[in-house]
Amino acid sequence: MGDNLYRNELRNIGAVLHKYYSYKRKSILVNFWWFLTWHFLINFNFTCIISNLTSKFIF
Repeated sequence: MGDNLYRNELRNIGAVLHKYYSYKRKSILVNFWWFLTWHFLINFNFTCIISNLTSKFIF
């Protein structure tokens, strides 16, 4: 009885961990893509702003 209960608990914990890790893996991928797009957008805007400022100062 106790051994069976223990095994069920382990199986539940394993299922929860598996769900958590698959969710984390998906969220890590999503965060990675968000990071890439944000990084690109921010760098692009930043270079545009800097080029605008420098062109204003130079000319």
